[in-house]
Amino acid sequence: MRHFAGLLVLGVAVLPSFADSFDAFTIQPARGSSCEIKPKDASIWSEAKTGAIHKAGAAGRTGSGSTLTVAFDEQNRFRLLPKSEVVISTSTRDARFLKTVDLAMSKGKVEVDLDAFPKGHQLKVQTPTAVCGAGSVLKCL
Repeated sequence: MRHFAGLLVLGVAVLPSFADSFDAFTIQPARGSSCEIKPKDASIWSEAKTGAIHKAGAAGRTGSGSTLTVAFDEQNRFRLLPKSEVVISTSTRDARFLKTVDLAMSKGKVEVDLDAFPKGHQLKVQTPTAVCGAGSVLKCL
């Protein structure tokens, strides 16, 4: 876990209207000049524009001194810290969960803020050296 440095905050509120959520995310104001997004199946990175909506499967990256905040909704978001890269995906393959949101980090750090993460959903943060998951229970392996 030495390469995963993040803040995972779990809330207790449960909102039932999230059954089909987390398939898209919105870019919130970025800090710094080097924040980019690459949609799924695209080969070119482009500037991360505030308010832009992207589908799961997209990748995000930040340069030195830049941070990028990605919101699934008003209460569940993460911030990609400087010199970081992540692929944001979702799946329904695990029968224990309605949906799994996967943040696959190839490098860098992420802060995750889950104030109203829906019941039956799971968030996994994967790094080259560790996996940390949050659902009803926080697990780091």
